[in-house]
Amino acid sequence: MTNYKHGFNEISKEYLADIDATVWRFDHPQSGGQVMWIDNDDRNRSFAIGFLTPPEDSTGVAHIVEHSVLSGSRKYSVKDPFMQMMKTSMATFLNALTFSDMTVYPVSSMNEEDFHHLMDVYLDAVFYPKMLSQPNIFKQEGWHKEILSSEDPITISGVVYNEMRGAFADVDRAIVSAVAENLHPQSTYSHESGGNPYVIPDLTYQDFCRFHQDHYRPDNALLCLYGAVDIDRALAQIDEEYFAEFTTNDQPISLALPTIPCENKVKTLTYPADDTMTADQHSYLTYTLPFTTVTNREEAFLLPLLAEALVDAEASPLRQAIVEAGYAEDISAYPADGYYQDFGIIVENMNSQQADQIVAIIEETLARVAKQGLDRNLLAAIMNSREFYYRQAGGAMRGITHSIQMLSVWRYGERPLSGLEYESSFAFFREQLQSDYYEKIIHNRLVEAKTKQVLIHEPQANYFISQDQTLEEKLAQEKARLSQAEIDQLIQDNLSLREYQNQADQAEDLAKLPQLHLDDVPTKTQVIPEETLSHSPLILFHGQEAAGVRYISLSFALDQISADAIPYLKDLAILLGALPTENYSYQDLDTELMKLTAGLSFQPKVYALDSESYKSQMAIDFAAIGDNSQPALDLVTEIITCSDFSQKARIKNILTRVKTEMEQYFEASGHQAALARLRSFYSQASLYGERLAGLAYYDHLVEFLAHFDQEFASWQERIREINNLIWDRDRLIVSLAADASDKESLLTELQAFAHGLTSSGRQVQAFPDLELPTINSQAITTNSNVQYVAMGGGFASDDYRGQALVLANIVSKGYLYDHIRVQSGAYGAGLTIRPSGDLGAYSYRDPKLDQSLTTYRGIGESLRKLSLSQSQLDQFIIGSMKAFHYPITPAKANQVMLTRYLKGISKEAIDRRLTEALATSLTDLQSYADFVDKIMADPAVVVIGNKQNILDSKFAFDHIRALKEKEQSD
Repeated sequence: MTNYKHGFNEISKEYLADIDATVWRFDHPQSGGQVMWIDNDDRNRSFAIGFLTPPEDSTGVAHIVEHSVLSGSRKYSVKDPFMQMMKTSMATFLNALTFSDMTVYPVSSMNEEDFHHLMDVYLDAVFYPKMLSQPNIFKQEGWHKEILSSEDPITISGVVYNEMRGAFADVDRAIVSAVAENLHPQSTYSHESGGNPYVIPDLTYQDFCRFHQDHYRPDNALLCLYGAVDIDRALAQIDEEYFAEFTTNDQPISLALPTIPCENKVKTLTYPADDTMTADQHSYLTYTLPFTTVTNREEAFLLPLLAEALVDAEASPLRQAIVEAGYAEDISAYPADGYYQDFGIIVENMNSQQADQIVAIIEETLARVAKQGLDRNLLAAIMNSREFYYRQAGGAMRGITHSIQMLSVWRYGERPLSGLEYESSFAFFREQLQSDYYEKIIHNRLVEAKTKQVLIHEPQANYFISQDQTLEEKLAQEKARLSQAEIDQLIQDNLSLREYQNQADQAEDLAKLPQLHLDDVPTKTQVIPEETLSHSPLILFHGQEAAGVRYISLSFALDQISADAIPYLKDLAILLGALPTENYSYQDLDTELMKLTAGLSFQPKVYALDSESYKSQMAIDFAAIGDNSQPALDLVTEIITCSDFSQKARIKNILTRVKTEMEQYFEASGHQAALARLRSFYSQASLYGERLAGLAYYDHLVEFLAHFDQEFASWQERIREINNLIWDRDRLIVSLAADASDKESLLTELQAFAHGLTSSGRQVQAFPDLELPTINSQAITTNSNVQYVAMGGGFASDDYRGQALVLANIVSKGYLYDHIRVQSGAYGAGLTIRPSGDLGAYSYRDPKLDQSLTTYRGIGESLRKLSLSQSQLDQFIIGSMKAFHYPITPAKANQVMLTRYLKGISKEAIDRRLTEALATSLTDLQSYADFVDKIMADPAVVVIGNKQNILDSKFAFDHIRALKEKEQSD
């Protein structure tokens, strides 16, 4: 052991070939803290500190603490240092994450000073939060009883409370939580670490503070550094004001990890659903077996390989036995998380009356595979795919990914480096392909399992309505028991909270926050190399350090596709690569793609050129290691020329799965769906996009699947016609990113690929002129407990300037954040202004629909009243620079440069916007007030969410519909 300094001892220094970096470990004996540093030359430096935070109930205390520690601290006493840094930092990542048993605070930045600033803000936040002396933080971020006049009912509000009301509408989350709760009933994992919204109000302020004091200390933490870090400076920073002020108490936090009893459990549960869902069509079955624990690194590494081979892959035996036999819409592997590594199968959208048959099929299939053998070709392909995943390690966010990988084993007392090591494991598992290793594991651990859990999850309509009615009655009874004096006190508490929320930070407190200067910001964007290797077809090459990986993008113009055929483009993209071809079954095709690529995607894309014009392209993207690019291109040719569109059952199953996924997307990411729908009311490019991926496409799926047998023949003819039109070498643009040494071989391969395509001899024409909808506002009702609220409109793209980025940053992180998140309790809100001519305000998991619409209309007036010192404005400008300065991976370079080419945007034009943004003045921002008011005076509005709240809204929507109700008119 080598003595270091700043209170640390250097414990180890080890080069890790798996990640091509030297990893250092430092221990701080006084505090018990540990630091791991992944030492390489990556300028996108990252910091993460993780704490073991196992919950003991479902009040969400760990989650609420995660939110609250970032709401002011000893050194940075402003109300929200996290948001201040969001406004002003050049961070490439800035967040906090609550896992099932740990909490992690990760940040990254390409600017070294900014990196150290972020470290300091986060360290002060986690160790010395203001929340311990300011109950209003708990009330705002967690929960509080809300009442502002004697006549009002008492309600519950709070950011985490409303976030989890939205999260609990996610069917997948409900199913997975139920599995853990029932399989490990006395364990840490029987509790919802994020918080059950109907249990969150049981959490007291005292228990909230106690949880922080018990868990947030250096000897219950692992701190991870990554990249080109000045380690002497970093360790001094960690020690001097933080670790040095603690002394370890040698009382480790422990998880509740009881031994799993040997028993077979069968149980029927319910999950929240809407009134269109029935037990005979929309039930779920989960079949779960204890497999290993995370401390058995070999078996924990094996589990996801085995789960994909048995369950997830298209050629997996359980998928074929259940889905292909028509017993369910889909199956997936249970996502093992935490200490217990369980093998599980989630059977989706099945008939609950067939549960016994499905269980019998699962067990018969596992027994057969154990006896007859698991497909070695499939296993080898899965290993190649997984190894590619490990090598990519999060791309530009590699430092964050590696930190979480280390924390994910450290939290169970394992050596942190074991979370980064994978090469020896892959070597071992490849060796076992020649033995009966896998069959023995399947037989001993799965077929002969001593513990088995089968849960049937049936849909329960109006679950949330029932729960909310019970809560309302409870709160009404509580109010009835209160004296007038007690009601007045509760009102006063709420007014005090509102006063706290409205109170402006003191200038001297804001000045204490670490700040960059405008001089720290590069005045030009990063140069991405580009060479034109060929003009027919156009082949663009971007030389990058890519470690032998070749990133290939093939983009075909879709100008010849008529407006009414747009949704069929998406059908086609979904099905290509998922259907059999002339020479491959779809199972074998899936296996070959895993062997050769990191995934092959077909995606129709829309590029808005300005407020009125656009381009659409069919993109084919994949990455391959070295010479695998040639056989991968051969597979692409096979798929686009020889796919079998006659497979009725397969096609119906795939499109039905997509429909279900879209329904879950509308529930979980409704703000994105609402913005997309909003834009389709006034933008042709966005209307095209809506027909490809939004509500319009969802309606197309619903209609087709409802009349599938009658319409299949005409649909098939249409798909074949479109497929024959698209793959035209005269409409092809190729973008490549790879090592410079791969340039010539890639050119040869791509020219040969293009030569095999048909040639129409026609140049790209104008794209279809689309008729915009006649409605301007719409509400879409779902099973959600909250809303997603969007309002905005279009403008002439010539009016866009770089200052708009600064404006959006100020409005999002200031006005909207204060009014919609802080005061209304929504999970988030923001403003987007796009160069193509679009302005949209949105909220996320929002409890107060009408209030948000009123807030949006006030944006213009907030700009008129905007008062900022030059120093404050400079900080907002700096915080907007992430749009120009970000880490460029080879995959990112490929997509950025292709987008610039298709949209006709030069680096010089982007640099002009950067210059405009850097020169933003207060007068510039205030001058946008009339511009915003004009849009918000007659805006488009889209709301997705709770039916009753929408019906109770004072806003007069042009159209209200249920998500699952086919739209009658547009």
